[in-house]
Amino acid sequence: MAQPPQWKKMYQYVAIRAHDGCARVEESVAAARRVLASPLVLDTRNAAGRYTLLHSAMTHVEHASGCLSGVIFTMVVAELLALHGCGAVPSRPVAGISDLCRDRDDHDEWLALSRLEAAREHAQDALRGVEGAFTLLASVRFLLHSRTPDAAGRRQAMEEQLHAAGVELQAAGRSNRGAIQTGNLCMQCPGSLPRSVSWPPLVKRLQQLEESTAKIKRKKTGGVKKSRRYRPGTVALREIRKYQKGSELLIRKLPFQRLVREIAQVFKIDLRFQSHAVLALQEAAEAYLVGLFEDTNLCAVHAKHVTIMSKDVHLARRIRGERM
Repeated sequence: MAQPPQWKKMYQYVAIRAHDGCARVEESVAAARRVLASPLVLDTRNAAGRYTLLHSAMTHVEHASGCLSGVIFTMVVAELLALHGCGAVPSRPVAGISDLCRDRDDHDEWLALSRLEAAREHAQDALRGVEGAFTLLASVRFLLHSRTPDAAGRRQAMEEQLHAAGVELQAAGRSNRGAIQTGNLCMQCPGSLPRSVSWPPLVKRLQQLEESTAKIKRKKTGGVKKSRRYRPGTVALREIRKYQKGSELLIRKLPFQRLVREIAQVFKIDLRFQSHAVLALQEAAEAYLVGLFEDTNLCAVHAKHVTIMSKDVHLARRIRGERM
């Protein structure tokens, strides 16, 4: 019996990895939906219980997001391997189902490419749904930990956002199942496919990807590497020179965008921001903070101490005439 070519073995190995990743995504999405279905998520009488439930749901959603990123990566690898089997150049557009010819020798490879393309689109839809659900859950957590979570408007907003997160997760699960069904990623039945393949670079890269996604669910353990200790003031002066040379933003864009959306949900639900609007808000926020710390540093110098303290910040704001 003729052995399949090496590229096909590698393709089958990667396809199984993608299929297993989709299965893990389905488990995480189902677990998050079970947690959100509990009426205790919005129970304001038990602060510890509601925090644990909401944190558990967000952890499941975050794990699903990491797994989906890995699935999309492995699908891209499988597409390149199938293109290699077809003898096609990766930069050329992939043929559609209607372009397939039954009498071609590489019909299976082109069919696999078309299925992979559709499966990757399903996985990307699922990833967008999972990220949308995570944003909504973060907004619910912000409202739930406010001073008056039982207020009528906030209670209704939290219920609507929980419902919207459940809808997003349901759609993500549907897209993930579509990736499994539409993909049918392997060229043979899964039972006859190899569970390992001798291609060290690919195996090593996939193992690194799995380890990075697994870190979301478990805390990093092991020995702590001894860090180098510099003389006092050396690192501070180095960072001052570094930040004075550049003009880029210092706050990461995605966390700041999530914070803006969380705060905006308090005033109006379903607000939408243009990317330039969020960028302008971030520029203004960083300019305000830089100016505030400049004034705070002057207050610290006036008080004849080097380290800025909270009382220096309060004094700088009072001199500016800001409301405390």
